[in-house]
Amino acid sequence: TEISMPTDLTELIITLERTRCLGTCPVYKLTISGDGTVVYEGKDFVKVKGMKKSRVSPLKIREA
Repeated sequence: TEISMPTDLTELIITLERTRCLGTCPVYKLTISGDGTVVYEGKDFVKVKGMKKSRVSPLKIREA
């Protein structure tokens, strides 16, 4: 199945979230916006806790 990328990425939001389990599963959320904003929120059982923000080129998002 092929997914077509919209020409306007301003409303694009991609989120990956891992939630709690009965053991020591990592709990975090990663959000990538079409404008290149990347937000990581580490909660439990992760190496980096807290919120971190970064940016990637919107061209890289289009390539993905």
